[in-house]
Amino acid sequence: MLVRLVDRSLVVPVDGTRFRLLESVTAYCIDKLQGSGELEDMRQRHLTYYVSLAEAARLFGAEQSRWLQLLDDDSANFRTALDRAVTTGQLDLAERLVDALAWYWFLRGRHLEALRSLEAVPGSARAGIWRAGYLYLLGRPEAVAERDRWIDAADAMGQWWIAYAASDAGDLAACQALLDSALKRFEADGDQWGVGAVLAARAKHAHVRADLPALYDDACRSIAIFRELGDRWGVLQATSWFGAHAELVGDFDEAERLHLEGLAAAEEIGLWPELASELGMLGWTSIRQGRYDVARSYGERAVRLATEQGQRATQALAEIVLAFAARRTGELDEASERLQALIDVARRQHEAVLYLSLVLDELGFVRELQGRLADALELHMEAFRVSEEFDSLRGMCWALEGIAGCHPDKTLAAVLLGCTAATRASENYLMAATETEDLDRAVTAAASAPGYQAAYARGSGLTPVEAFTLLVRQ
Repeated sequence: MLVRLVDRSLVVPVDGTRFRLLESVTAYCIDKLQGSGELEDMRQRHLTYYVSLAEAARLFGAEQSRWLQLLDDDSANFRTALDRAVTTGQLDLAERLVDALAWYWFLRGRHLEALRSLEAVPGSARAGIWRAGYLYLLGRPEAVAERDRWIDAADAMGQWWIAYAASDAGDLAACQALLDSALKRFEADGDQWGVGAVLAARAKHAHVRADLPALYDDACRSIAIFRELGDRWGVLQATSWFGAHAELVGDFDEAERLHLEGLAAAEEIGLWPELASELGMLGWTSIRQGRYDVARSYGERAVRLATEQGQRATQALAEIVLAFAARRTGELDEASERLQALIDVARRQHEAVLYLSLVLDELGFVRELQGRLADALELHMEAFRVSEEFDSLRGMCWALEGIAGCHPDKTLAAVLLGCTAATRASENYLMAATETEDLDRAVTAAASAPGYQAAYARGSGLTPVEAFTLLVRQ
């Protein structure tokens, strides 16, 4: 029968297993169903079928790739089903459908579609928890209120999801508490996927603190779990944090290899958010290698992809790559514009987003090179306070070195430089060859101060917080 319909051009093949009706045939069929009184029943059967299909999808584990393609093929049908559920007041089915599709939308980078769909069931706790995470991912200021509205109703998955999505907004203490709670619940339930997801999220927190042992350990445990489960998204997450660890310890070739591996895997199965993220990480690794043209290429691709998907954090990473490349190739105005835009966004949201201290310091170096030393000092001071909030010793070192380069009291600058040198040595914080120019300027200026060696030695006995206190007391 199907062959005859195809031969008569009444049914058009889409691929080897799917077909579509011509519009004229569809209209004819609808008229016939309506005339026989069967149209509403048919539409209801369509709705219940697609709710069941979405709930049957196995997106966590070895069948992830196959189910992503199956759901892709029926995207239009899912939208039609949701529209019917909402317009006919069947909010229980609408809730089940958006809950089942929320992870699919995330994996495919369809953040805006997800948010629109989740907003169709405003009274649903399950939809509200997903919605809070998407609001964070999109950089929306109402994310916090939505989180607070639904967080008490969150299960382990909900706690992990909000912590995962909200971490880039900078509220790391609250996110860590959610991760701790989720981990206990996942372990009690024997949910290995959840355990692996929490470990990957914790690796991100360790990266912010530059806690190298914790970063490596959590990435190792996470990738072992996800490899056993066959979950490619999870493997990508852990692989990316291995790459971040390699970059921090100065193994840039290994970092590049791991991020290229992640890039290829993400592209193969269409995990577009991970593809954009890996492009951003490759751009950053290229900055650390001094390959600024390559960094620009990665950064521009990442910006385009992240902007299309509404990935605020990845878009910011790509902008940082482009800004760093601009400063290091002498394009100070471009660097200033990109960095100031990132700071303005963070301040409008009243959040200490993860990238803020890095961007403040970089803009401080731009201002120093432009001869605006008072502005540079103010930016580095703010960067230190943000780094202290995140418990990032590495960030504090960058800020203190920036302060030393533009502070008028060069004896005090020597104290700061002694402190950062000792801290970097004790914590094994690498400074790439491409980063030494800023430090060299500060050292050259401070070395002419009376008593430089004594001041430097004094600083080596201070913690970054103690050294910063000397500035505040002035």
